[in-house]
Amino acid sequence: MRTMPLKARLEIAGYVVLYLAAGAGLMAGAAYAGAGTAALVVLALALAALAALLVDAFHPKSNLFGPAVVRLPTEEGARAVALTFDDGPVAPYTAEILDILDRYRVKATFFCIGENVRRHPELAGEIVRRGHTIGNHTDGHRTLLLAGPGMTIRELDAAQAAVRAACGVKPAYFRCPKGYKNPFVVRALRRRGLTLVGYGYPIWDVQNPPPRELVDRVLGRVARGDIILMHDGFPAGKPGRRDSLVAALPRIIEGIRAKGLTPVSLDEALGR
Repeated sequence: MRTMPLKARLEIAGYVVLYLAAGAGLMAGAAYAGAGTAALVVLALALAALAALLVDAFHPKSNLFGPAVVRLPTEEGARAVALTFDDGPVAPYTAEILDILDRYRVKATFFCIGENVRRHPELAGEIVRRGHTIGNHTDGHRTLLLAGPGMTIRELDAAQAAVRAACGVKPAYFRCPKGYKNPFVVRALRRRGLTLVGYGYPIWDVQNPPPRELVDRVLGRVARGDIILMHDGFPAGKPGRRDSLVAALPRIIEGIRAKGLTPVSLDEALGR
């Protein structure tokens, strides 16, 4: 059964509570100050618009801020499923995952953190040398939800530069850390020729649950066109373990194929 980790639920709940408290305070303050009905209606509409932006910021499938790839094309009987890995490259897990993908002759997409690319340029280069797609996952995995345009651009550009220096290629895809967006992201991406990529669902592998759970979380719901979020690493200074995913990945690939589906990279799926 797929379960959002408590930490993730508390983080989102905190933002929601903050929004509700601020909205209630503004409405109460306006009423106390004697604001007329028209002013209260305008304030209520503004808060509703802010709520819509908040939903878009958190939801990886939302396109309110701008277009994002959240599913693969499924026309003409296509049965592709995209395997994507975030937060690398990190030793030894990225190399182990690359070896598994080679063994099964599968291509995938790796959304890399710029700081990790500078720490492990040889691993980043190996991703490209083995024919996989490499994407931008910001430079320091900083949450962009409350970032201004300056920070957003710095995070994008520093990661682009790190990947280019290590791999000799310029990423064409970007994924926001935790999937949290802001209104400045899409415009910055458009100017840099980057495509925003969300995901169909995460498998909540960051807590390193038993491999059997990870296999069940994928195979229990995978369908053609899905973009599956997994993690081959973690942000610098926040060590973790990814051995459960490494152990589960062969069974995940085998199970996907047993369902008549084909695991692919974003380049393969989108014809780049």
